[in-house]
Amino acid sequence: LKIKEEIKGLNQFQVLIIHNEKMEQWLRENGIITRMVILGIFDYKGKDSKIPEREFDGNKKIKLVVAGNLSREKAGYLYQMKKSEYYDIHAYGINYEVCDQVTYKGTFEADELPGKLEGDFGLVWDGDSTSACTGNAGNYLRYNNPHKVSLYVRSRLPIIIWEQAALASWVRENEIGFTVNSLEEIDDSLKNMHKDQYMKYVRNLKELSERTEEGMNIKNALKKTEEMKKF
Repeated sequence: LKIKEEIKGLNQFQVLIIHNEKMEQWLRENGIITRMVILGIFDYKGKDSKIPEREFDGNKKIKLVVAGNLSREKAGYLYQMKKSEYYDIHAYGINYEVCDQVTYKGTFEADELPGKLEGDFGLVWDGDSTSACTGNAGNYLRYNNPHKVSLYVRSRLPIIIWEQAALASWVRENEIGFTVNSLEEIDDSLKNMHKDQYMKYVRNLKELSERTEEGMNIKNALKKTEEMKKF
């Protein structure tokens, strides 16, 4: 009943700005008839802080960044991950609980964070399982644009994301990282990672990072919205 009421309310608008194609499909299947404009990813302005240089050293363990709400409800998987011979986990955010396999780096204001993330890849994962994104938080990844994706893009940090997440295809198409079905697959992907591939991710992130900092995603969405309202 609540979904029907919300759909009815949304259909009162001339145009909706939504996250991505997967969200558009879900909304259509559930009764949205109004026109929609796809945002892409959220912009991330922040302070004009210096972004750490991303380099690849095959002789050192990868630093895997996890940023955001680190509570067991949101990020229970973090406390189940086993130590890897290929990467160390560096966590940034609130509600952290001490665990052996994680190096906790603290909390920072959102506009300071892009200049603080020290690592090689940013992980986009939610839920309490390492085998798939589960629960409400995990299932939401199938449809939404996580803010941490924008943070990683702004930070020019290559991304590892769940294969079934709404933005997985966007990460692949822009060649800014890779997807996995389970966290257990990360080891093999990193074991076979070459410097040329990694630096290609970093180069591709440069333009996306600048667009995100300049607010181009919402500017373009608003422009398309205004054009739609004319007809």
